[in-house]
Amino acid sequence: MPSSYVSETELPGRCIDLDTLEIIAHRYSWASSLVRGKEVLEVGCGPGLGLGCLSRHAKRVIGGDVTEESIMLAKKHYGRRVELAHLDAHRMPFKDHSIDTVICLATIIYMDLPIFLEECRRVLKSGGTLAMNTPNKDQPGFEGSLLSRAYFSVPEFHSLLQQSGFESEFFGAFPIRHNGPASRSLPVSRPDILSFRKWAGKTLRLLGLYGTISRLHHRQTRRIMLTEELKQKDINLVEGVQVAPISCSAPNREHRIIYVTAQARS
Repeated sequence: MPSSYVSETELPGRCIDLDTLEIIAHRYSWASSLVRGKEVLEVGCGPGLGLGCLSRHAKRVIGGDVTEESIMLAKKHYGRRVELAHLDAHRMPFKDHSIDTVICLATIIYMDLPIFLEECRRVLKSGGTLAMNTPNKDQPGFEGSLLSRAYFSVPEFHSLLQQSGFESEFFGAFPIRHNGPASRSLPVSRPDILSFRKWAGKTLRLLGLYGTISRLHHRQTRRIMLTEELKQKDINLVEGVQVAPISCSAPNREHRIIYVTAQARS
C-alpha cells in the first residue's frame, strides 16, 4: 500500500467541477444520516473535507489516513475540533470493539479489501455499522484511477462482505442518463451551423427556456475551488439526490455511485 495518495486526493485549493463537488457532498450527507450520537472513525479521510459535517451529528469523530500530508492539512484546519490519526487501514491503531461506526468513502479501491474488512470487524462494537461507497465499475464508459488496487461489481463486493462475516445492504445514487441510439450526423456548412444556433436561441427565448438551458450549461462547466471543509451550502446542493436500494445479485448499470451499509454477524 503506497504511503501517499496525494496525486489522487481532493485537496483544498484544487479546482473541480460542480458534478464532482456534488458527489463529494453527497457522500457526507449520506454518511451523516448514519452517525447521530455515535463514536465514528472515517478511514481514508484525506484532508478532512467532510469531518466537520460528520462532527455536527456524531458524538465523537476520528479521521484517519495513510497520507501524512493530508493529515497535516486536516490538523492545520481543524485543530482540536476533531481527532486525527496517521494510520494504515490494514493495521488500525484502535482497541477491539471500540468504534460504533466505521466510514470509508471512495477509498476502498486503494485497499486490500478482505484485510480491511477484518480490521473493521475487530474495531467495531457489537451492533456497529460499516458504511462505504465506491464508484460503480459497471457504469458505461467507466475508467479507473491510476493508483487503485481493485474495483468491485456489486455481487463481488457483496460476496467479499459475506466471506468477512458481514450482512450488507446496497444502494445506488446518481442515476445514469441513458441516451437513445446515436443519430447519424450529416455534413453541415459553417453558415448553416450559425443559422441553426440563431434559430435555436430565438426559439428557446420564445418558449422561455433560454435562461434555464444557459444555467444548466453553466452548471455543467463551472469550476469550483475546494475549501478546507464542506459548507452547508455544498450539502444543500444534493438534497434532492436519492439513494435507492439495489439488488446485490447482479451488476448494477443504472447508477454512478454505489453505497453499502454492513453489520457484522454475531
